Amino acid sequence: MASDSLSTLTLEPDDWLDDPETAIGALSAAVATGEVCVDASGPRMLPAQVLQMLISARKSVEAQGGRFVLRAPSDGVVRSLTVLGCADYFEGALQ
Repeated sequence: MASDSLSTLTLEPDDWLDDPETAIGALSAAVATGEVCVDASGPRMLPAQVLQMLISARKSVEAQGGRFVLRAPSDGVVRSLTVLGCADYFEGALQ
């Protein structure tokens, strides 16, 4: 699970699916900082299981008054959000 700070994580769907406990732990640690920033520039697609982790992190951090950002999403990530019916949900979080 790559990260450049406690609250910025690099979206690596294969790694997140191979070790979901680590991914969830990293997301939870980021939520605790009050800001979750996920660098989504690399993936070619976003599996539904990973999308569920992102939805959960966003709901959790925003419920605490924090902020969720999906930074620089690749075309594949944007396409996946659309196909999975979540483009509108993440629209305000895209940077």
